[in-house]
Amino acid sequence: MSSHVSLRLSVGLMSGLAGILALGWASPVEAAPRCPNLTILLDESASMKQTPKGVAPQTGELSKWQIATSSLRTIVNKYDGLLPLGYSNFPYRESSCDTRSFNVPVGYGTRQAIIDAMFAFPTAYPWNGGSTPTCTAVSNLAADPALKDTTRQQYILLVTDGAPEAVCCGADPVKSTVDAITAAASQSVPVRTIVVGFGNLPAAEQTALDQMAFAGGVPDSGDHKFFSADSAATLDTKLASILKTLVGGDAGAAVTCEDGCYGSGGCPSGQVCLKNACVANPCSTQSCPSGQSCLFTGTTGTCVAACSSPCPAGTRCDNGSCVADACGGPCPA
Repeated sequence: MSSHVSLRLSVGLMSGLAGILALGWASPVEAAPRCPNLTILLDESASMKQTPKGVAPQTGELSKWQIATSSLRTIVNKYDGLLPLGYSNFPYRESSCDTRSFNVPVGYGTRQAIIDAMFAFPTAYPWNGGSTPTCTAVSNLAADPALKDTTRQQYILLVTDGAPEAVCCGADPVKSTVDAITAAASQSVPVRTIVVGFGNLPAAEQTALDQMAFAGGVPDSGDHKFFSADSAATLDTKLASILKTLVGGDAGAAVTCEDGCYGSGGCPSGQVCLKNACVANPCSTQSCPSGQSCLFTGTTGTCVAACSSPCPAGTRCDNGSCVADACGGPCPA
């Protein structure tokens, strides 16, 4: 497979991540696994209406919810089609501890559904009376059949602005939540939780998130075990770092994850692989004049000049001429 259709994946996914103290950072392995399922779990509690400093927004200021959804939209736009994405938030009703598994079930091509879920009522803004039932939010996702796929790693990306609350998670809400995260990571198909703490958090809440992040099996390598962000810029940086580590890119780690039609060997006759999904190939019905061939541009099939003979190794045919091919050499295992 050409390297331009490959995804980079940290070796941390291959080794389980449960016993490490930071994302990634082991020696390369030879086999490329399937890409992981990644479910975004977003805190919709009332405090997300505040700024990262914990006060009501003034004119021109953005709330934690507005910043978080904007950052997550960037991630979803970038990685849609590159790995299976899902979405959930909590609580899902006003003045309630209710949680559910998915708002948008994990899968390919979920970008628009996730964006709609984040920006359309009833989940377009935090509840006025929303609490923080992180314990059951994690448990419900971990129990969902969609995260029982034995062929993939399973991850929850938890973005929250504080510790779980006793009104939803019992007399010791932090312990209840740590127990839920630990149980999820200990399942026969482990579901590991990446904890992102957003905002200026009091020391006690930082300690709670540290415990949750360590239990989740994917702690940060900095001063805290959770991934700490206190502004739009730092949140963007943390999320980008996490996603690059999980699935990478051409400049990422040396191990690739391959999935969908990129990794399965192609598509049925009459279809072509686009953004890791098989779509109708317009070239299958296109008739070109003599000396031309059909080129799929991503949207249409266009007749272009063909090369009169096969191009040498390390080159490719470009509109009738053999040119250097950046992907002309073999990729590492």
